[in-house]
Amino acid sequence: MASSVSQTLYGKGDGDTILLSKGHPNPKLLPLDALATALETSCTRSQAPTTHMQYGSPYGLTELRKEIARMLREETGSTTAREENIMITNGSGQALDMICALMLRRGDLVVVENPTYFLAFYTFRDYGLHVAEIDTDEHGLQVEILEQRLGSDATFRPALVYTVPICQNPTGVTLPRERMRKLVELSRRYHFKIASDEVYGMLSFAEAPPPSLMAFDDPQQPTVLAMNSFSKILGPGMRLGWIETHPSHIERLVSSGLLLSGGGLNPFTSAIVVELLRSGFQQQHVSRLRLHYAACCHAMCQTLDECLPPEIAADTHYVHPEGGFFLWLRLPSWVDTEQLLELAVAEHGVSFFAGARFTSVPDSQRHTLRLCFAWLDRDHIVAGVRRLGAAIQAYARQHPKPHPTNKPAL
Repeated sequence: MASSVSQTLYGKGDGDTILLSKGHPNPKLLPLDALATALETSCTRSQAPTTHMQYGSPYGLTELRKEIARMLREETGSTTAREENIMITNGSGQALDMICALMLRRGDLVVVENPTYFLAFYTFRDYGLHVAEIDTDEHGLQVEILEQRLGSDATFRPALVYTVPICQNPTGVTLPRERMRKLVELSRRYHFKIASDEVYGMLSFAEAPPPSLMAFDDPQQPTVLAMNSFSKILGPGMRLGWIETHPSHIERLVSSGLLLSGGGLNPFTSAIVVELLRSGFQQQHVSRLRLHYAACCHAMCQTLDECLPPEIAADTHYVHPEGGFFLWLRLPSWVDTEQLLELAVAEHGVSFFAGARFTSVPDSQRHTLRLCFAWLDRDHIVAGVRRLGAAIQAYARQHPKPHPTNKPAL
């Protein structure tokens, strides 16, 4: 069981395998010293016994909600981020779980991207939800296809669309503004909510960060719940995130038995992060993360271009990631990346995630794979991609490209 769980989270491979599969932040970038200082400072505050050690408000620590709103306005140019629009969570995964528990019913339809963040499927399964997929392209969710389905099929009525619109996991692409706007318009017209997973929003490589889907929401008919997290910008162990949404949705979420019984989520950690945000550390830290991950991403792309075997390269495609942690590689349609993975781990010492994991329709992504440029240092990324190139070359020798069958003319 432990091995199965590990492979689900990190991919296959042992201690000698270069894990291009592991989708975690680089341990060397986790700001433990800054957090220790923030903890010490926070404990000197006169209100510390209450803010740190009591149950806390179900909305979350007020000071943190205010600081998050300020951070979003300053870092992303948000015009919607206000204290009353924010509630604190244990991260985006727990936020999605709460949305499914409190806003959906067993048997409801959830629309997701193909491909999408694969662990979300487990949450939808837990609540007995049906899943339908809409294909993506180099610009993300093909919103026009969703619109066609909604308009042509009266039985196709999702209760929720789950999307990762900014630096998507697994593809690294960002939904253009016009598609964001159209998606939110459709949510109002067809009465579904949008769970927008925006955990990579502040890790965009763009000079001007992309907007949240909240920028297109209508306060008179709100449909967007934007989920975010400190997991990618401070560390997953913080177990701290937030939902930005209309206060009417927040009132529904804070009425949960979880919060009524247990109080606010993670007040101790919240008080520490308040100090970090007030000090200005977060802004400097995020700038360092962007520069570091952009350099690692560039190294991965450059090495891929150098190492892909010629017989594969012509039919291989990837979009240079716009931020986040991941690169999505589309190999020729005759390549089975589950088979390639077995070969890569066993004979070349490199691991990735096969694309079939990121969809409920495995055949649609049988020839794709996800690589992570966040977990490893640049030298290990380069070495891992070189091993991957050698594995692909070996696979191509063992599984020659099939020749089209010449059918006799009728």
